[in-house]
Amino acid sequence: MSDRANLINSIVEDLPNIKIIRHFVDDYGNVLGRVQLMHAAVELEFDVEVKPPYPLQFHETETIRFLNPTLIEYNHVNRDGSICIHTTHSPDIKQKIEWDFNSLMEWIEKYYLSNIEDNHYEHIVVSEYQSEILSCYLFTEVKHNFQKNSFGNFFYSLLAVGQEGKKEKDTYLIHNYFVGKIPYECNWSSLYKQQSGFLQGIYVYIEAPPVKHKRFAVESWSELEPFVSQEFLKFLYDIDKKGAYKKAGIKKLPLFIGYKIPTGEIHWQCAIIDTDNFPNESLRLGNGYGGQFKDMPINWSSTKNCSYKYFFGRGKFSEKITEKKILLIGIGAVGSMVATALTRGGCKFLSLVDYDVKEPENVCRSEYDFNTGINNKVIDLGLKLTKISPFIEIIPDANMMDAIKYFINNGKSEEAIKKRIEEFDIIIDCTTDDDVAYILDFLNLKNEIISLSITNNAKELLCSVKPNLYEWLNNRNNLNLKNDEAFYEPTGCWSPTFKASYNDISVLVQFALKHINLSIESGKPLRHFFLSAETENEFNIKLHQF
Repeated sequence: MSDRANLINSIVEDLPNIKIIRHFVDDYGNVLGRVQLMHAAVELEFDVEVKPPYPLQFHETETIRFLNPTLIEYNHVNRDGSICIHTTHSPDIKQKIEWDFNSLMEWIEKYYLSNIEDNHYEHIVVSEYQSEILSCYLFTEVKHNFQKNSFGNFFYSLLAVGQEGKKEKDTYLIHNYFVGKIPYECNWSSLYKQQSGFLQGIYVYIEAPPVKHKRFAVESWSELEPFVSQEFLKFLYDIDKKGAYKKAGIKKLPLFIGYKIPTGEIHWQCAIIDTDNFPNESLRLGNGYGGQFKDMPINWSSTKNCSYKYFFGRGKFSEKITEKKILLIGIGAVGSMVATALTRGGCKFLSLVDYDVKEPENVCRSEYDFNTGINNKVIDLGLKLTKISPFIEIIPDANMMDAIKYFINNGKSEEAIKKRIEEFDIIIDCTTDDDVAYILDFLNLKNEIISLSITNNAKELLCSVKPNLYEWLNNRNNLNLKNDEAFYEPTGCWSPTFKASYNDISVLVQFALKHINLSIESGKPLRHFFLSAETENEFNIKLHQF
């Protein structure tokens, strides 16, 4: 017996209400034993497996397992009969064993004796088929109430080829479900809806989850049979007989199986059908024929509900921002960071305005990528933002401000310009262009207007709003210019630009956006403010409002 096994035996022997039934022994690195837990009038036995990393976790998973397959009907028990426990970190093996056994006692009390049902919903447990190439299907909610036993076709396309572990994993995007001849679309942005290379799968809505032991997905097609109708089996039989997928060289046919979760939403689980070996067959029923599933394993594939509320479920900006049409003027260092933050914050409509071209030297302190080369900023950043969020609509407009400047002194055009700009709810100006600030102030627009700019060396971030946007910004800039150091002047006939790193700028931009979001969310009117970065003793940001 190893020293580690001896240590675990001695620790467990001293625990109250625990009896060792089979002493712990070393089994090629794992330490195995069997214990009996006595809780109130209940005595339960568990096989215990302690893995080599213990007391540390491995891939955020506890490295001690308590197994009793007879408890599989209870909550928080895995398919192999192991109890799902989570305890506090401790590098001390004695303390960790005590905590883990206490956690097991708590499980017995809550889920075995009291049979508590958790408020949050956990999806059914599916063992994904381990083929050479794995797959995952992404979907959103659609505006249709599926009826039990309804079935049909859906269309999907390949989104990306990735990797999970050492295996290739293909990610697919679901586009729509056909109910009869009517398509019901997933709520992706227009760019994703327009993807090419559509493939066709089939779906069936069965309403009840296809499980055994309450939460484990059925493992064979014959176990799935009670959940589907004869009409669906005939639909599947006709697909097999027509052989269209085989003729097209398609080896795998995704079958989406829909069921209702406690919130009333539909979740779709995917089973992969081998088109060379369909899982169904016909049989004679009285005077006619019917269908049945074969007794063969289901090849499950993973799915993800990527609806907006789940995609941004971990955090986003206020709906008073995300649901608005936003016009972002100027997408240099500051503007590109604002655009990225808005996109990751759940915004749905963003129009990008900038006449400039992205060059290599822009990359180091903005949100652009080097490998896209020389490109119009509105196109380059727009494509990047759509890679971040599948729900944002991006409208690139390189020439809006140039056109406005051209026509602004023509009295007949002023109302047309105003009408065009007032299509947006929020205007964010990141140009540091006095002309733009002047125009936005001069037009007396009804929009919410926010002007953001960074001073040299990122000593301050200025935020000017209505009223007197132009005047306040100029007064504040004049104060800063007196103390500014030399600007960065590259070789060649280039315009000088302010000095500041990506980190310098981003920390101030994110602070400013946090303050703006809180103000808008609380319904408070926005006020002029500036952020000052102090670095003499330690880094500190101060907010000054006017």
